[in-house]
Amino acid sequence: MTESSWAYDGTNFWTGDTPRAVRARGAYAKGKGLGGLFTLSLEIDDASGTMLNSTDAGLR
Repeated sequence: MTESSWAYDGTNFWTGDTPRAVRARGAYAKGKGLGGLFTLSLEIDDASGTMLNSTDAGLR
């Protein structure tokens, strides 16, 4: 299960990351013995670093 957020309006499909989805991906990567996660952009992360911290938490 990806736990990702998405929206579909009948024509367009959008996806986006949430802290929950990022933690789930990290847990999956760790469980499979993978080396880590790739982050495309953190420019929309908040001042508390919620997405970056979720990435870290998922890999612990």
